Amino acid sequence: IYTTAGAVSTGAFDFDVLNKRLKGFVAKSVTLPDRPVINDAQPGRMNAICISDPHATSFMVVAANKTNTTIHAFEYVKLQQAVDLAPHVGELGSITGTLRKVEPNPNKSPTLVLRIYIGDATIAFSKALLGPPTVTVL
Repeated sequence: IYTTAGAVSTGAFDFDVLNKRLKGFVAKSVTLPDRPVINDAQPGRMNAICISDPHATSFMVVAANKTNTTIHAFEYVKLQQAVDLAPHVGELGSITGTLRKVEPNPNKSPTLVLRIYIGDATIAFSKALLGPPTVTVL
């Protein structure tokens, strides 16, 4: 998903290729990359699970490239049940769920490529290996 979105952002693929490559993932189980869990829901946070409601059943993650100059996806996550995220601050969270919908940006902007909707999700936590998470704020 992210490799294809990155290729769209660099101009290597167009949105038609994105649609063709990603439509086969809909209704399948997907596991998203590990993201740090942080106790700060400031606007502009990317590549992190930000706690805005410690017992939320849904939230959004902004998945960006390494330099945070392109948003590959807004990930809308609906959990199977509420999870207390606060005890997991500083850990990594990996989200697994069913990909319900892939929605390419209708404006076909290479700086904000798509939205994905994950349902029936769970989060597996693991200890971060490299110290506290670093997250860029725009």
